Amino acid sequence: MAGKDTIVRIATSLAKALGGGASFFDDFSTQSLGLKLPDAVLQTSAVTSAQKQGSFAANALTKAATDLETAVAADDTAAIIKAIFDLGQNLVAYFSAIGNLVSAVSGSINAGTIPDSNDRAAATALIAILGKKIADGIIISAIEGSVPQVMFGLKILGLAEWQFTPADTGNNLSNAYVKKGLYLERIKGLINDPAKHFKDYVKWGDPSFDPTNSFNTLLDFFDAEDAVVVGVVDGDPYFQYGNFRVRRLSGGLQFEFKLSFTESVGARINLNDQWGIGFSAHFGLDGQIALKVAPPLNFELTPPGADVSGDIKLFLDRNESARPFDIIGNNGLINLSATNVAAGVGLSASWDIGKHAAIVEPMIFAEITGATLRIGSADGDGFIAKLLASADIEGNFDLGLEWLASKGLRVKASGGIEIALPIHKQLGPLEIDTIYLALKILTDGTLSLEASAGFKAMLGPLSAAVERIGAKIDFSFSDSNSDKFGMFNVTPGFKPPNGVGLAVDAGVVKGGGYLFLDYDKGEYAGALELTFSEIVSLKAIGIINTKMPDGTPGFSLLIIISAEFGTGIQLGFGFVLLGVGGLLGLNRRMNLQPLAEGVRSGAVNGIMFPTNIVENAPRIISDLRTFFPVEEGKFLIGPMAKLGWGTPALVTVSLGIIIEIPGNIAILGILKIALPTDEAAILKLQINFIGAIEFDKSRLWFFASLYDSRILFITLEGEMGLLVAWGSDGNFVVSVGGFHPAFNPPPLPFPSPARLSLNVLNEDWGRIRVMAYFAVTSNTVQFGARAELYFGFSALNIDGHIAFDALFQFSPFYFIISLSASLSVKVFGIGLLSVRVEMSLEGPTPYRAKGTGSISLLFFDVDVDFDFTWGETQNTVLPPIAVMPLLKAEFDKLVNWKAQLPAGNNILVSLRTIDAAAELVLHPVGTLQVSQRYVPLGLTLNKVGTQKPSDATIFTVSATGLNKKNDVQEAFAMAQFQDMDNATKLSRPSFEKENGGLELSVAGHSVASGKAVKRIVRYELIVIDTNYKRFLRRFFNFFSGALFNHFLKGNAVAKSSLSMKSSKQLQPFDEKVQVVQGGYAVASVMNNKAVATFASEAQAREYMQQQSANLQETLHVIPQHELNTAA
Repeated sequence: MAGKDTIVRIATSLAKALGGGASFFDDFSTQSLGLKLPDAVLQTSAVTSAQKQGSFAANALTKAATDLETAVAADDTAAIIKAIFDLGQNLVAYFSAIGNLVSAVSGSINAGTIPDSNDRAAATALIAILGKKIADGIIISAIEGSVPQVMFGLKILGLAEWQFTPADTGNNLSNAYVKKGLYLERIKGLINDPAKHFKDYVKWGDPSFDPTNSFNTLLDFFDAEDAVVVGVVDGDPYFQYGNFRVRRLSGGLQFEFKLSFTESVGARINLNDQWGIGFSAHFGLDGQIALKVAPPLNFELTPPGADVSGDIKLFLDRNESARPFDIIGNNGLINLSATNVAAGVGLSASWDIGKHAAIVEPMIFAEITGATLRIGSADGDGFIAKLLASADIEGNFDLGLEWLASKGLRVKASGGIEIALPIHKQLGPLEIDTIYLALKILTDGTLSLEASAGFKAMLGPLSAAVERIGAKIDFSFSDSNSDKFGMFNVTPGFKPPNGVGLAVDAGVVKGGGYLFLDYDKGEYAGALELTFSEIVSLKAIGIINTKMPDGTPGFSLLIIISAEFGTGIQLGFGFVLLGVGGLLGLNRRMNLQPLAEGVRSGAVNGIMFPTNIVENAPRIISDLRTFFPVEEGKFLIGPMAKLGWGTPALVTVSLGIIIEIPGNIAILGILKIALPTDEAAILKLQINFIGAIEFDKSRLWFFASLYDSRILFITLEGEMGLLVAWGSDGNFVVSVGGFHPAFNPPPLPFPSPARLSLNVLNEDWGRIRVMAYFAVTSNTVQFGARAELYFGFSALNIDGHIAFDALFQFSPFYFIISLSASLSVKVFGIGLLSVRVEMSLEGPTPYRAKGTGSISLLFFDVDVDFDFTWGETQNTVLPPIAVMPLLKAEFDKLVNWKAQLPAGNNILVSLRTIDAAAELVLHPVGTLQVSQRYVPLGLTLNKVGTQKPSDATIFTVSATGLNKKNDVQEAFAMAQFQDMDNATKLSRPSFEKENGGLELSVAGHSVASGKAVKRIVRYELIVIDTNYKRFLRRFFNFFSGALFNHFLKGNAVAKSSLSMKSSKQLQPFDEKVQVVQGGYAVASVMNNKAVATFASEAQAREYMQQQSANLQETLHVIPQHELNTAA
């Protein structure tokens, strides 16, 4: 009976899983299989009829499974037999419906429904496996929803897979999807040859084995609050749950369990009301055990490696009820109290892993915990006690003594005593506020005694304050008997002040400053602000370092000084000079990336004529450390000026130029516009900006951010960026407000610009906002806008938007605009009304609008799809252009002919200057480079700019009389030469390296000889071989060998910056990591095995176009780092 119930349960579960796919037939789409078939295929009468048949079959199958369950529950044998028979019939009908649907879709695929031959071939290939894919998808979805653990187990065993697969950019119908598959036919291989099975389908035993996907799937089985982590350590992924961790190791998996255990026991007997005898035992273990599983299934258990220690103590201490207590007290002068005092004997034990032996040794210990020392009491009777009460003398510390046979006597202590004597003693202009006496116990047992003072000085309108400046003496136990102070090492030293403050109030001069001191780091920073009769305001910020970041001695300086003029200095034409300043940095460099981030955050305001610098000094100094870090050998110079227009100034601009020597140049600025006045501004615009020329990276860029701006009550925000790169990685990008949502911008030296936005209303109960962007790259022109509306109250809210994104091309002129709009009304969180439209408009001539719209009212939904085309077809293609004459003109230009000296040449003479416009001189073993940047060579060209070529589509160049050595690579914007769809334009690099010319050399082999130097060497060899001098020579070898080599290390040559020793210190490792330009490959779609490799994507696609149509369907272009090298 149990067997029958199990069979029935399995059958009904399978039938319900398949029957649950009725919704799949109702909303049939192949988008979940990676290919979106057009509506022209899916809306044919044959397909829609097959969908209805499949939905009916799925519902009938579900009903048959339910009938079988009912019959089994009633234990009606006749009903069970009938239900099983009906279930079988419905299963046949169900799979027949799937077959009919596949046949209907296959019959609807033709040149009329899918015009593009490549798209049609991809759709036909999908039909061949569509039936199994549908069944697999329905079964997998059912298992995932009911028993996800089973699905995970099938995936681990290589019997199922589901993984994200990106869209194929070479196929217009392709889309990203989650690839799902059920491969129960692999069970035979799993049983007969598990090693091969796991290697083929799980990559177990393969160098490319990567369990990251499985680890991420495991996360779904845990709650969010569980201590589960998936990460990477030493390049290997790992999964950790609490003390358990599994990670990839040497091509296999290692399971680790961290062992951490401590246990303490104790007992105590009170001897009287104050004291008692205690016993304690402590045991601790800290380590881990590991199990390594290596392919195919080799297990290696690593025994626990752990630190084991413990101790047993018998001691006398205070009872709990007698804590704390006074050790010295009730005299009105000195009070010493403690929480507890203990003393005793014991045994200490530890396990030596190397010797596999236990070490046990006796111990004697005594300790005072929670000790507090107070000197003086206001309630004391004595004169000295009352005098010391105002001294504020108090200290807290712990003190312990421990003797072990192996380590001797050790002192364990922490805390200290500090005495603050407020004396307020006036010595002329100097007032001593407080004298500090402190005794500190450092972590290494050193006693540090400090004597310092805090004082103020008044010099007329000038006042200064210095906090805790004085002297200190460190006492530590000596290891030598020859020290001057016997058993102690005594180290006196200067106690630098913690801070220095300065203030002045002389009527015409007001201001102040503060100096921050960090003696341990060797850093001193300060800020100063002075105002002279509201005419001139002087501000300064400085940082001095006496230690380099690695702790070695060094020096660096950064100082910013600015002077602002109250009413400004008239320059004419309404312009006024409001301020001047400058930046100076010694051994400091410029960090452009944080500076660009500072433009967005407003941190650059701390550089360009800052305000309230004393108040904001900690933040400004912290930003300056990030913007201009320490680097030896770098210098910064930065003049600054602040200009205005109008009186009072309606427009102000603060501008600074920072020059890094050697290095780059940056321009920083702040633009402010306030109309009609700054106090009552109707229009207020504030823009931070930065521009830079990076010579080392061959690029120029600009970034600006609009902040704290408004028109009346309407706030304005937004950013823009410009990048022009002319080096090996050429690029061009300009963006105002960001990019198209589908565009993946190249790496930018500044933050991706935020949308330009106009906020009419921005509250928690309402929002009215308009956003826009415009961008131009070498491949695209793109712009868009979005308007949002929201009003929300406790019972009612209204939410809506309208948006568009546009892409343009110019020959033939074409545009595509994606539009969307929505409006929804909700009452008490329930949707009352909603309207949604999503469409695309493309054109011109003809124009086409297609999309979908929906209206929802309470529980009723109406969806409408539309596709309209109108207008006459017109030719918008520009006339063709003859490329050959223009290409020849480029090669005729003398500037495109370059004579290169041979590598490693060493010319020790001066050559006369050659007029490059008059003659071209080639070195005998040098090379001649002839190149151009008009069109790429060796590639099929569909257009040149916005015009099609009229004379040829592929151009090559060859040479006679000279041998071709290499191709010369130049940067080309391939979207200007080849037709690309919008998705390709958005994904391809702006510029790609392609062949632009040739590098030529003389015929035959080029041989260059080294410099010949004639030397006359005279020498005399005398050999004296006597017995006694053999041993004598050994003694003198000490001077000629060991001492000579010792002194050789410190000679002038070895210390020279040009010596091999100095070079080796700068580059201590022979191996170097070199980043090279990534290439592309044509690979098989089955296993990503390389067919051919190329330097650029365009060359790889050119190779694919030369193959037969059947072969092209089995190939695709991928970056070389994605190749399956093990295939």
